[in-house]
Amino acid sequence: MKIFVSDLDGTLIDNALKNNDAVLDCVHRIKSSGNEFVIATGRTLYGTEVLDFFEQPFYVIVMNGAIILDKNKKVIFKQPIGSEILNSIINEFSNENVEYITQDKTYVSFTREEYIKRYSKWDF
Repeated sequence: MKIFVSDLDGTLIDNALKNNDAVLDCVHRIKSSGNEFVIATGRTLYGTEVLDFFEQPFYVIVMNGAIILDKNKKVIFKQPIGSEILNSIINEFSNENVEYITQDKTYVSFTREEYIKRYSKWDF
């Protein structure tokens, strides 16, 4: 058995989040050959709903390795930032427009209007 690990955004799905039949076929062939397929992404847990179009279970590494999900989407590994380091980060960047991403939510230190303005510049 082999394990195949792939990035998600820009690799398995494009910016429009379109289903790609060639990608789906490739993932199916990997798994039907008795191999494991793993997705590794910087996305959050709540950003993984896009994976449903694969229509098959596999392991997922999210938040740049901080959390690993099993084939049933259950957390099997979690490595949160310690409270001392977290407090240091918050103190260091308290005057900056920073996003704090947790397992369940994203917290922002700026207004909704600033948030929309910031991300409306991105070319999705």
